[in-house]
This record gives sequence, C-alpha cells and structure tokens, in this order.
Amino acid sequence: MTGNEAEKGVVIFSLLRFEIVLDLDVDATGEDMEGGDDHPSTEPLTVQCLCTQEQEGVTVRVFAGASRGPRGPVHILSWELPGGRLVSMIPMPMTQDVPSAILCMCTDSLSGNLWVGIDDGGLLVFSAETGRLLHTLDCIEQGNPRAATSAVCACSGFGILFALTAHTTVTVWDLSTMQMLHRYPADLMTCGEHLTCMRILAVSSAQPGNSAAIALALGSTDGSLCLRRVSRREDG
Repeated sequence: MTGNEAEKGVVIFSLLRFEIVLDLDVDATGEDMEGGDDHPSTEPLTVQCLCTQEQEGVTVRVFAGASRGPRGPVHILSWELPGGRLVSMIPMPMTQDVPSAILCMCTDSLSGNLWVGIDDGGLLVFSAETGRLLHTLDCIEQGNPRAATSAVCACSGFGILFALTAHTTVTVWDLSTMQMLHRYPADLMTCGEHLTCMRILAVSSAQPGNSAAIALALGSTDGSLCLRRVSRREDG
C-alpha cells in the first residue's frame, strides 16, 4: 500500500502477485461522505501516511493523512474495503492558525480508535468509526522544546501504545484510559542509538508448543534493528 500525489492517491498492491489490486481515489466525493474540504485548492492532495483497520483478521478500512500544499488544509481520509469507497474526510485541528501536519497513524483493535502523531509532539485520538476527536494528548515532557511525534504503534493484546517523539523519547500509553504509563529514552531501548521507526511483531517460538511472543521492532539511525519483547507489568 502506497500514497502519492497522482490521481490514484492510494494504491494497494497484492503481496503475493506484486500487482495493483485496488486504486483508492483521493478526490472521490458523495452525498453520504462525512466532512469535506472547505477550502478548495488547485494544489495536489499529497498523502503523507497510511494505516489500516482490521476486524477478525480482515482489513476493513484504510486511513490516510493528506494535505494540499505546505500550508493547505490537512485531512484524514477513510475508505471502506473491499469496495474502496471514500466514506469520510475529517479536517485536522489548527495549531496557531496552521493545520497540524500528520506524521504517523495507527488503529487499535481494543478500543477501535485511530491514533495520530503530529508535528508539534501531540498525539490525537479519533474514533475510527465516526471520525470524532476524542482526546488530545501531549508526548512532550513539560519544559522541553516541541518536537514531532513521528511513529506510533499499538499493541492491543497488552492494551498499550508506543509513540516516538524527536527520535529520542518513547512514551507508552494505555489504550483504554489514554493515560501515559511510562516514558523511556530511545537510546536505552536501542543500546545508544536514536530511533527512526517502530513496529509491533508476533515472533514465532522455536520451541514446539510455545505461543508466539509479542515484540517491538525498533529501527535506529545507524541502520540497526533491535527487537524488544513486550510485556505489561502489574503496576501498568
């Protein structure tokens, strides 16, 4: 799945056949579509990041953060699958009269929410079903300079979400209460290097009969990849 500035906006590829299986139109409109672009522009709509929503192992929706020009309106677009119908176009809130830039997003299967990381260190929580903004959270420790929240990933099995800010700090959030549980320096998790990306993985056990372990894959600025086993302490 990839996004671009062309008319096709979002293109979904088959991982088995390496061919296009669905084009998602970024400019499709309909009477039943929620939201909309209140500031029409000749600028191409640029897709900045993508994520999907799964139900019982099946992808049912695709979300995209998209903008028109460097200071143009920013929206979260949502398509239903398998048909590919654009069903909502939710405007992002403004920060000092400038729309917040979307840098990353993910959904969680526990609460059914969409978590969006933005350029000022914020973390916005939307209802994936209705598009309503539920909470505005802050990943930046009080007194520190503002920095971007550049990666988010949910571990629904343990009810937590990881957010990366400024490549140097990882915060852990409770998916149900939306409260911050922990804050870790990135170099502690990667043996000294700053982070660029994160991903939750299910790692199969080499021992027969053992269940798969949940791991957090951490990509670093030096090109290394670190795997940390995920668990949840009794105190949160």
